[in-house]
Amino acid sequence: MSRLLALLFLFAGLAACGDGLEADAPDAAASVPPISGDLDAFDEPAVCHGVNQTGCEDEQKCAIASDAWACVADGNKVFGESCQEDIGQGDDCLAGLHCYEGTCQELCTYAQPCTDRFSICIPIPSDAEQLGICLTTCDPVAQDCPDTSTGDRQGCYLSVSGPVCAPVAESPPLVPGLSCQYLNECAIGSGCVQIDERSQCAAYCDFGENANLSDPHCAVMDVCRHLEGGDTAGVCAP
Repeated sequence: MSRLLALLFLFAGLAACGDGLEADAPDAAASVPPISGDLDAFDEPAVCHGVNQTGCEDEQKCAIASDAWACVADGNKVFGESCQEDIGQGDDCLAGLHCYEGTCQELCTYAQPCTDRFSICIPIPSDAEQLGICLTTCDPVAQDCPDTSTGDRQGCYLSVSGPVCAPVAESPPLVPGLSCQYLNECAIGSGCVQIDERSQCAAYCDFGENANLSDPHCAVMDVCRHLEGGDTAGVCAP
C-alpha cells in the first residue's frame, strides 16, 4: 500500500471528520498506509482471517496482498523486527503480524484487541477491510514516541481510539494554524482539530495543569482548551 496514513481526528469540544486518505503519498510517507477510526467492519467475513489465521493451508498465512486478504507464503520475521512488503505477495512477517512502516506489528480486531497493554488497535481502511494493527500508546503533550525502525521520527496523535504513535503523513508537515484534514498531517506536537468550524492544526497542551490558561506549548493569546477524548491533553486555541 502506497497511501498516506490518515488518523481520524478529535477536536476541542467540537466534532470529528475524515476517515481515510486515498491520495498518493509524498516522499517521506510513501510507505505509510491510511488509518481510520471505524471498527465496525472488523468482524465481517473475509477470504481468510488475518488475526485468527484461519482459511489458509499449512505453511501459508492470511495477509494483505494487492489490497485484499489472501493466502500467501508465511514469513519469518518476528514482532518488532524490520520487514519488507511486496504489494502482490504480502510481507515477510510471521503469520498474525503485518509489516507497518518497516516493522512487524500485531494484527488485531475490535473483538480481539492487542495483547500488548501498551498498544491500541487502530483500523486501516482498504479494499481488504478488517485490517487493524496495534500501535504504541503515548502522551500527546510529552511527545514520547520512539523513532521507527527506519529512523523516522513519530508524533503522538490523539485518534478516536486513543493516543498513538504515528509518522507524519505530510511532507513538509503542516504547522499550527494551517488547514488540515487528518491528524498526522500536522507537525509533531500538534494535531488536526476543528476550531470555529474550521479544521486546522493546533498544538497539544497540558489541560490538566493549565485548563483554559496560557501554556508553554501555546502561542501568545492562545490558551489550553479541552480536547474531547483527551485525558489531560488539550489543544491551544483562542
